[in-house]
Formats: sequence, C-alpha cells, structure tokens
Amino acid sequence: MPDKSKVKFGEPMPSFLFKPGESIINSHWPEQFRRNKCTQKHFDGMKMLVVEVGTDTETGIEGYRLLYQLPGVVDLSSQNTVQWRLRAYVESNFEPCADPSI
Repeated sequence: MPDKSKVKFGEPMPSFLFKPGESIINSHWPEQFRRNKCTQKHFDGMKMLVVEVGTDTETGIEGYRLLYQLPGVVDLSSQNTVQWRLRAYVESNFEPCADPSI
C-alpha cells in the first residue's frame, strides 16, 4: 500500500459518498473473494485509495481521483497510477474497504 504520508489528499466534499484517504474497492471483488474466486493478493491489488473528490479541471466532470494500492508498485509521481473516475460510476460500483480481509 502506498505510504499515506506521501500522498497529498484533497479536501472532502459533503455531497460525495467517499472521502479522501478512504480505501474503496469495486463491489465485484469482495464477493469474488468470499467465494474463493480470487486470492488475497489479487483482492488487495484491486483496492483503491481516494486521493481527491470534486470536479476535474480538464473536463469539468465530477469525479474521484483514485490510486491503486499495489504494494511496492505504486509510483506517486506517475500519472498512470492515479486515475480520474466519474462520480456516478464510483458511487454506484464501489464500496468502502476498511477491513482488509472482508
């Protein structure tokens, strides 16, 4: 998992479901993990960290900046690591992932 002390988080926004600093995962993966259809390593690799919420300055679309939490692989200086996802997509397809073993 990336060192949270090295990540610059945006400000939370009250109307957004998730807040910067939260771990989330696509709702598909916890069910797959519970059914033993994916390994703990694969499950952990699908977790994402909310870095920023708000409006993308380039597109003007509301969304989330998400960072994959792949241990030892994350390069915080890489634009490929942080992804902007549409708010509607994230809020309808992701869930909090506070418990690493779900």
